[in-house]
Amino acid sequence: MKTVFTSILTLFTLPLLAQVTIEQSNYPATAGYNDSFSVGATIGVVAPSVGASQTWDYSGLVEASAVNSVHIDATSDPNFPDALNRNEANLSFQGFPIPSQTYTTVDANGYYEYGRAISDVTHSITAISGGANDVLNFPDDNHVFQFENGRVNYLGFPATFQSSWTGTRIEPINFNLTVAGFGLNNTPGQQVKYWTETREVVGYGSLTIPLPNGDPSGPMEVLLLESSVSVIDSFFLAGSEAPAPLLAAFGLTQGSIATSSSFLFYMPDFHSPLVRFGMDGSTVASIGYRPVAASAATGISSVQLDNVSMYPNPIAAGDVLNIDLSDRTDAATIELIDLTGRMVYSTPVNGNAATVRVALPTGLSAGIYNVILRDAQSNPMSISKLSIQ
Repeated sequence: MKTVFTSILTLFTLPLLAQVTIEQSNYPATAGYNDSFSVGATIGVVAPSVGASQTWDYSGLVEASAVNSVHIDATSDPNFPDALNRNEANLSFQGFPIPSQTYTTVDANGYYEYGRAISDVTHSITAISGGANDVLNFPDDNHVFQFENGRVNYLGFPATFQSSWTGTRIEPINFNLTVAGFGLNNTPGQQVKYWTETREVVGYGSLTIPLPNGDPSGPMEVLLLESSVSVIDSFFLAGSEAPAPLLAAFGLTQGSIATSSSFLFYMPDFHSPLVRFGMDGSTVASIGYRPVAASAATGISSVQLDNVSMYPNPIAAGDVLNIDLSDRTDAATIELIDLTGRMVYSTPVNGNAATVRVALPTGLSAGIYNVILRDAQSNPMSISKLSIQ
């Protein structure tokens, strides 16, 4: 009886964390923004535990590299009338690059990939086919995705513990093929990807990750999602299934299936995953995380890795900000981050200058921003608060 009583007492004294729900009202969908994230080292990192009221401590993640991506306002693009943003997301066909832009948008049911634009490119395939004039052309194409059996959402609203959503996205990639040995001369073809993804909210709780200076963030209330993806590739030529000998020449298999899985942490009032773990079975194969989002979410007032003076502060949008670099010869970049973690401005600087003058964008909204000074290796040197009035 004593053992049972102790177990019940332990159960009721465990910290209970509130449920987290993400819906359109607390998902910040902004047209046009710059995103930045860190690629982490995977050695010694384990996948997150699942379940209710979890505590996840990933404050020991180590940055291996930094990545910036620009998301461009697409609300006036006539080819994608319901799009919100577009960003560079180049495709690859058997090692041949295909320049492309991915379009995303959001509505009351979720945030999702809306379509893709491909820019015309032609590749010589002589090394594959042996024909001196054989080429593979991917023409200009604007395609709004079609869905089957539900829409493929990054986030389906409302997202809360144990909710799930699934769907299949149909992604066609048009091409023109010239192979003298097969009697093909600019013959139209198509690769069709049937991308099926299931996302389930498998946990909620408190997450800690590194701040830009490497210190642990405060706890953030988050949802943990698990994603399972399968992609079936089909190939067509002149309106029929591509012949097996031609597929073999390119190292392709009709109906091949590729699968992948990942874990992702999301929190309210932020547009991207705080952490994404790419999985290889039960092993963490890749990590991406967003330290600046953590600094904004945990409400730090200022993190100084070194003393940097900025003036005027407060300042008006469009005015010139003066930043004292003193002898910081390694300074390479200054970033302006809003309190949702979005990079709204970035500019290179001359670290040999005692003071640099930065003209702020005129369209900045009034509020508090983080100013991050980075060195040539993208490591943060200082983080300070700037008030724009």
